[in-house]
Amino acid sequence: MGELSLGTQYTTIHFAAAKTDPGELNNMMGNVIYDKAAGLSATASGSAMNNGTLLGFGGQQNNTSYTVRSTNMLRVQTTQASGFQGTAFYVVNSNTQGNQDLTNNASRAGSTAGPSNNYGWGAGLDFSYQKAFLTANVQQFVNKQALTMDTSAGTVTAGGPAYGYYGAGGASSGTNVRDTQSYFAGTYDFGILKAYVQYVNRKAENLQNNTLSAQRSATQIGIRSSITSNIQTWLSGGVGSVRGMTNPMENANLLVQQNTSTANFNGWQIGANYLLSKRTNLYAIYGQQSTSNMTIGYSTANAAVTTNNPTSYKASNMAVGVRHTF
Repeated sequence: MGELSLGTQYTTIHFAAAKTDPGELNNMMGNVIYDKAAGLSATASGSAMNNGTLLGFGGQQNNTSYTVRSTNMLRVQTTQASGFQGTAFYVVNSNTQGNQDLTNNASRAGSTAGPSNNYGWGAGLDFSYQKAFLTANVQQFVNKQALTMDTSAGTVTAGGPAYGYYGAGGASSGTNVRDTQSYFAGTYDFGILKAYVQYVNRKAENLQNNTLSAQRSATQIGIRSSITSNIQTWLSGGVGSVRGMTNPMENANLLVQQNTSTANFNGWQIGANYLLSKRTNLYAIYGQQSTSNMTIGYSTANAAVTTNNPTSYKASNMAVGVRHTF
């Protein structure tokens, strides 16, 4: 009827992406679906901003587009019937109890950590018909922590996706995030080449206020072809955007309201394999990606500032090597 597995495993979206990525998830720059950039730099002038990584949000994070793997996973997969095959997983709740002083400023009254709960789920459906393949997948991870923080400005309940961490108070942040991810893709084999289309979306929301969120989405197309019996090539290109959040941040005993706009990005990649034998091949890959600036504004009790955050970048890398499969 199918299979069942337990332990640390890949997620449903990662399995689907492995089947539908023209570059076969090669871990190089230029792929907007399986991106390898560290994310946009979130450094801005003024003590009201914390340094970090804009895209580093959500539960059990290990890729900016989607969560690749998780511990404590129960996964089931059906056999294929009439072209359909289903997959689902549940990440068993991990509960930890904390009661410690997390004060990072002597002028504060202190903070207390309560119980932390982390769990997740996912589901996917594949459909195959002759030379066509379609897949639709969704997964969600939730991180909850009961954490309150007393400051001279009043009582602040931490939470929400922020720059490089989950909450709204720097080192004292609570992990109160709902991280929802979806992936849709399709392929069609024309014989002389195989065409690919992919879409991924990820949104992290503050569990205490779902108007506070951060989101990333991307679309990519590509082709893969065998020029000769021993030369394989592929080409892919994609675009997307990442939206920041309106998020309260606690800094120097003041509540800071932070507002960010949307940054656009793009990437492309080209590669080739030369088959030396059944188990050995040479490969060459080149990838390039870039993103635009993001406007960041913040306001305190004394000032309101808007600045063009220097987040734009252009990056590329290349690799050549030999691969042997034992």
